[in-house]
Amino acid sequence: MNRRLLPSVVLAAALMAPSAARADWGIRGAYLVPMYANTGQTNQTTGSGDYHYSVGDKWQSNIDLILSWYPISFLTVDLEGQFNLSGTSTSYPFTGIYVGPGVTLDLPLFLYARAALPFQVTGSSYGSLSQATMFLRLAGGLKLEIFVVRLYIEVLGDFAMAGSGTTFFGSQIISVAAGLWVKF
Repeated sequence: MNRRLLPSVVLAAALMAPSAARADWGIRGAYLVPMYANTGQTNQTTGSGDYHYSVGDKWQSNIDLILSWYPISFLTVDLEGQFNLSGTSTSYPFTGIYVGPGVTLDLPLFLYARAALPFQVTGSSYGSLSQATMFLRLAGGLKLEIFVVRLYIEVLGDFAMAGSGTTFFGSQIISVAAGLWVKF
């Protein structure tokens, strides 16, 4: 083979060979429903006992949006926003808007796990819970990948860490969510 032809053949082969595709960004959108909330506060209506409520007391609709950046293929750095579609109510604290950072471990096959630190930036007018509260959010779920779109379902646990009128892990919210996850 002629030496002058060799660089052209190598260049043509390199251009024709498929390169590894890697998604650097992702966006997730889910419909989220709090199944159980324990406020860790005394019920101000009756004056006794911890105040808690469940999905049977009131169906609360939330939209959870997550923007993700993939520094490596199985780990994402996230920015999460959760928006309450139901009206905030003095009877149902911990409703409103949450924003915060997080990370997701995108495991092979159909599993993933994530952790986040969402801040409640709007409060209810329920006693001392009207101030912003920071939570530790732990979640895990199942994903079904269909080309670039994933369908997912997850279970979330929110544990209050800091805020006015809360103690460390003194209140909890357990939720379920289902949505779409797109990588691009």
